[in-house]
Amino acid sequence: MRRTLALLALLACSAPAWAQRFDVSPSCEVESDWDFHLRERSLILLRDGETPSRLVMRQGRLFVDDAWVELGAEDRRRLAEYEREARAAVPLVRDIAAGASDIALGVLSELSIGFGADPAKARADAEASRARIEKRLHATLRPDRFAPGELGEALGLALRETLPSVVGDVARVTAMAVLSGDAGRLQRLDRLDAEIEALVRPRAEALERDSQALCARMHRLDALDQALDYRAPGGRPLDLLRVRDAEASATP
Repeated sequence: MRRTLALLALLACSAPAWAQRFDVSPSCEVESDWDFHLRERSLILLRDGETPSRLVMRQGRLFVDDAWVELGAEDRRRLAEYEREARAAVPLVRDIAAGASDIALGVLSELSIGFGADPAKARADAEASRARIEKRLHATLRPDRFAPGELGEALGLALRETLPSVVGDVARVTAMAVLSGDAGRLQRLDRLDAEIEALVRPRAEALERDSQALCARMHRLDALDQALDYRAPGGRPLDLLRVRDAEASATP
């Protein structure tokens, strides 16, 4: 039962954080002011409120706002590699985010069913909630687009919609079992803990392997961006992505 309560606490803490960024894995955080759009011949990056606001990468060439810019040979090589890496990474982001939300929603559904007074109704409610949330996520998690802010908000909203009722059920049923000395119910809660762990562990381990691979790609994209000799008007770097190790970002 302690593992279930700890998991709920982790999900509750994660929901607001996802609204600000997309955590690729427990060891890697990605932020960007740009939305990435994949097209057949180009990688397009858009943002609001800053200059430049529109970039187009196409086979080593770079279009900035309203004109193609002159680049050296090394920058053309870096941009061509950046486009290839982004084309490989962006669909993975969608798949990993969908997998993470599926695990979280699956756990919450099992808890709702396990703690509900009416399992049949709890299952129907859980399925209806999952369908509603998956519809929203499907609109955000597209294989040709990466927008960390919108993606994080969608995942956070999915949890914020589902967590309160589940947390309430957990607290209510646990308190009743403890106060009444209902050993049978407490044993059932412990079995539910083990069942959820068995459900989550293999999927979470596979997801973590994929996430670590994606994290390496994101670091590579960030390194290519930082290595560019090209500077935007005013001498600023493009700053397409900001990738940090979670331990480093947590250090004051």
